Amino acid sequence: MIVPMKKIVILTLKKYEIDTLNELRDLGVVHLNSGELKTVDARDRIEAVSARADIERIIGILEQLKVAPKLNHSLNGKDLAEAASSLLDEQDRLSHLVELNKKAVADMQDWGDFNFAELENFQAQGLRLYLCNVATDDKLKEFKADESLNCIELNRSKNGINFVLVTDKKLDKNKLPLANIHTEKTLSELQAELTASEKKLQKIKRDLEKVAENLPLIRAYLAELQEQVEFLSARDAMELHGEIACIDGFVPETEMEKIAKAAKENSWGYYATNADKNDAVPTLLKMPKWAKVITPLFDFLGINPGYNELDVSAPFTVFFCLFFGILMGDAGYGMIFMLISIFGLFKFKNDLKIKAIFKLVALLSCFAILWGLLSGNFFGTKLLNQGLPCLNGTESNPQQGDQTTQKICFFLGTVQIILGHLWRLVLDLKWRNIGSQLGWIAMMLGNYIMVINLLVVPYPEGSIMVVLMPYFYGAGIALIAICEVDWRDASSVFGFPSNLINSFVDLLSYIRLFAVGLAGLYLAQSFNGMAEGVMSGGVIGFIAGLVILFLGHLLNIALTILSIMVHGVRLNTLEFSNHIGLQWTGFAYKPFKKTINKEN
Repeated sequence: MIVPMKKIVILTLKKYEIDTLNELRDLGVVHLNSGELKTVDARDRIEAVSARADIERIIGILEQLKVAPKLNHSLNGKDLAEAASSLLDEQDRLSHLVELNKKAVADMQDWGDFNFAELENFQAQGLRLYLCNVATDDKLKEFKADESLNCIELNRSKNGINFVLVTDKKLDKNKLPLANIHTEKTLSELQAELTASEKKLQKIKRDLEKVAENLPLIRAYLAELQEQVEFLSARDAMELHGEIACIDGFVPETEMEKIAKAAKENSWGYYATNADKNDAVPTLLKMPKWAKVITPLFDFLGINPGYNELDVSAPFTVFFCLFFGILMGDAGYGMIFMLISIFGLFKFKNDLKIKAIFKLVALLSCFAILWGLLSGNFFGTKLLNQGLPCLNGTESNPQQGDQTTQKICFFLGTVQIILGHLWRLVLDLKWRNIGSQLGWIAMMLGNYIMVINLLVVPYPEGSIMVVLMPYFYGAGIALIAICEVDWRDASSVFGFPSNLINSFVDLLSYIRLFAVGLAGLYLAQSFNGMAEGVMSGGVIGFIAGLVILFLGHLLNIALTILSIMVHGVRLNTLEFSNHIGLQWTGFAYKPFKKTINKEN
């Protein structure tokens, strides 16, 4: 269920605003109304926000070094972050210098190692030397033809023809093809600088790796900064009315006693009302204990039902597990994930967030193993068992397995969508809504019969299903037309036929469960066949076959996981959600509270 919220305004004296915020943070039940906060541009908050952004950047760079943690608890995150920042600044400076030196070395490479001061000595003796470069001999001949110039060709390279013009006259440099040289250092000096800079860069990298060993300490400092930013933002968001300061937010109804007690102890004033439909109210889900296992998936997807929408966590959990089993459909793959989840549960038994992820993986693995056993699929083989004949087909009817699986997929889709309409019916017992939802239920029953008859296996002529189908359609269309369509609204009238067609298309979408599962099976069988053919070629062939099996099934597992995240999630968040009227417009309830235990 979605926990009811109270909109609350808390009043305190201006001189106690910091104390009030500290008390509210310790209380940890008020979700500040960030949608309406009007914060001032306080310098300390701006500095904290900037520091947080810098630390996030530093952490992102250090994470790329892939260094194993080796904590030194005598250090602190702030000092480490400052050291990393200095090293990164120096790294940027040296990297820029290296690039400039590399370009200068490349420019000087064709001219050799000479000193520009020697050119100035020639000028003091009345001679001027111009280092030039042209692309073709024709251009060079133009300068050689000039008797007032002494043109000395030095060498030829991919960059063109390098030559020196020697004259006792001062020439217009804008009319000369001067060589692209932007340094007065010798080639040996440039190479020495380049080598020194590269060595310094290597040392900086080693120093950064040492800092990265203590990355958890920097993350802890980032958490402190985040908490500081949240506190300062709350402070700057408080509205002042003379000597009175106030701030508003939302509190779960179940936590209002804490607010009343704190207000009495701290001499606050407060005013609480029921949340209005137009308010941006956070969503706090109170899931059944068994359905909380789906929470990591919700967090990963970043989805939340709106405050005025429905909590579908329970049916979402059930159907996602079923979809996972069909989409993966391999007992061998399921066992791999089960072993991974068991390892994770023991490895991270003290980390509740990571442990919750492995709990979900373990549950999903059970469904994959179960479907794999029922269908007789173990790494694309029948190694464990033959499975149920109805899911594998028989010699007399080899298509029976595919047909049964398709029926199951469409049946699950029909049940899920009808569940959504039944839910809407129970929540609003007005006659028009009852008629509308019953109409859609009848439409879905008709759609199920139509889909099975057209795409799976035709029903025998005169069968009860064929007889009932037009009655379901007739009743459904009539009820929807009477109870849902607003015949005074053109968009409602013209959208009526489209909605009927979409209901059929939504049910068709569930065929993706069968199609993706079948594709995974065929891909596994293909890799098995390739490996079997190679393994007959002796020891080397056997090893090559094992490599093919490993990489092939690894690829298949990766594709299957991707398919589950796309199709398994989509059927719940789109097709089912559309029929239950859920748009996932909500955002999570995040109370203003302490997240760091300073004592630890």
